[in-house]
Amino acid sequence: MVQCFRLVDMIKLISIVWLVLLGLAMRVVTERISPLARHRHQLVEMVPLARLDTRLLNIITLGYRGLYDDFALLFSLQMLVNSNLAALTTGPQIAYTISQLTRHQPRIESLYMITCFVLTFDLRMPELCEPITLDGMKAMPESWRVPVTQAFISAEFLKDSAKAAIYYGVAASRPQAPEFLAPLTRNLIDKQELSPGDLSETLRKLIGDKQRSRFDEILSPRRQAP
Repeated sequence: MVQCFRLVDMIKLISIVWLVLLGLAMRVVTERISPLARHRHQLVEMVPLARLDTRLLNIITLGYRGLYDDFALLFSLQMLVNSNLAALTTGPQIAYTISQLTRHQPRIESLYMITCFVLTFDLRMPELCEPITLDGMKAMPESWRVPVTQAFISAEFLKDSAKAAIYYGVAASRPQAPEFLAPLTRNLIDKQELSPGDLSETLRKLIGDKQRSRFDEILSPRRQAP
């Protein structure tokens, strides 16, 4: 019994030491690339460890992915909110850099939303937002803010009514979503004379059958109308 307790204590100690070393490694990497970025007048830098396979990243962080995700958010925000962003980089470069992080599906809504706003308003490339949004929707299937951000961008900047209806519908199907989203979705479909069946199939291709079934529930009052 004493040996079991010692083994558990040893595992805890190793985990703590490994997390400290991981934190120090990320700090060293950050300190080294920051001066280099300033020297080269290059703002965009990949988040440390983002290039790793997700399975390997989960192993390295020893079950503390949340800590790494918080670090990655802060690292990314330094880049995204920089006032010189548009002058020092391009939309595709930002989208690629952030996508290397979002493919790990961190569960942080603000990362996906801020990235889309920066791509849309600062870099004038709203068409690059959707892949980031899809990563966010996979990471947080309960979030309504991520899909509603994409719906707004699709409607107002891309002028794509079909995609706007899809993402408004997905947002409406999420827990705690504002009540106005469901009628907004149905009104948009009616006004633009869109096919619910086509929208549902497009959504299935984007995310999968589970999301499509929720979307169909949002459309059901429209189908039952005389």
